Amino acid sequence: MKGRIIVYRFKQKIGGSWYDVMEKDGTPLTLKTDKPQNSVRHILKALRPDIAYLYNVMGFEVWPDIEATKKIEEYKKEKEEQSRWWDR
Repeated sequence: MKGRIIVYRFKQKIGGSWYDVMEKDGTPLTLKTDKPQNSVRHILKALRPDIAYLYNVMGFEVWPDIEATKKIEEYKKEKEEQSRWWDR
């Protein structure tokens, strides 16, 4: 059985505030995984070597996105309930 899927965001400190690291299309850089937070850097390096290079240069931080994680869990629960309804 897989563990809980957690959404992680990459943040960078600019001045005194933390900001999301953005993709080229303007969306925040996120990663979904069931692995622990300390392995997110290695996953990023495998999936996105271009971003991983910047990660080392600019010093990004990895933060769990609790709201996005809850939304994914709610969506999965809803889908599961719908499939149970059809099985009856």
